[in-house]
Amino acid sequence: MWCGETITPEDCDIKLYEVALCDPLHDLKNLISRIFEELPYQVDNPELKKDISDFCRESWGKQTTFLH
Repeated sequence: MWCGETITPEDCDIKLYEVALCDPLHDLKNLISRIFEELPYQVDNPELKKDISDFCRESWGKQTTFLH
C-alpha cells in the first residue's frame, strides 16, 4: 500500500467491518463506576458495607484519575 494507491475494503478484508455508534470502552467504564458507587448501599451488614466501600474506593478510585 503506497501513497496514491487506491485500496478497497475488499483489499483489506474489512468489507463486513462495522463501526460502533458509541464508544464502548467509555460506556463500560461508566457502567463499572456506577456499580462500584451503588454496591456498598446494597449491603445491610455495617462491617461488610465498610469493607466493600473501602475496596471500591481503593480499587476504582485510583484508576479513574487516568481514565478520564
